[in-house]
Amino acid sequence: MKEPIDIFQNQEQLNNCLKEWQERLFLNDWIIKAQFGETNENNHGENEFKFSIKCSIITILRPLPQNEWIAKQPEELVLIHELLHLKMNLVNGMESYEGVWLQQTQHQLLEEIAKSLLMAKYNLKFSWFYPEVKS
Repeated sequence: MKEPIDIFQNQEQLNNCLKEWQERLFLNDWIIKAQFGETNENNHGENEFKFSIKCSIITILRPLPQNEWIAKQPEELVLIHELLHLKMNLVNGMESYEGVWLQQTQHQLLEEIAKSLLMAKYNLKFSWFYPEVKS
């Protein structure tokens, strides 16, 4: 069974995956660059974009080893999540409790959509992301 890309081996593989998902998500009218970056303890990826001119720089932050996470976080999933930010631009409301709650629930939604897309592409079950959790 073919599985999602766990760790991009090089820039060419990242660029090819970006091109595939950019087309799948109807983002061909965007200028998007993908690159690798340093680990950030809070995020696996970042997306800096200008919505008005449809330009984006996505940085895949090299995460902690997979065995330190309860859920699998393949880098292909991180890329999809960051691309989804271009479809669903989050409101920045970090100055209030409600704003923080909105931002967190919106991020959770993007993550669920990204996982659903990977599940469809690779014919995965939800349990694939949580191999250590026994029900």
